[in-house]
Amino acid sequence: MKPIKIVYYEETLDNWGRKEASEKPEQILTVITDTENWSDDMKFETSTGESLFTDDLVGQTIQVGEAVFSIDDDENINWIKKV
Repeated sequence: MKPIKIVYYEETLDNWGRKEASEKPEQILTVITDTENWSDDMKFETSTGESLFTDDLVGQTIQVGEAVFSIDDDENINWIKKV
């Protein structure tokens, strides 16, 4: 199965709508692999324009930049290609 390519990350940080967003693979990789700090306010976008939330990532193979990994049911990262 082909990995889901994530190209954009956005998170609402507070009740006033302040957001953090990035298209930089390094920043997206840092956030997406820090599963202990995932929140319901995080949204990721694929290269095809599909919006995904953290729950959508569990059980999937993901690509961010050149890195490829899967996220298991316990939200552990299993590296396939680490950069």
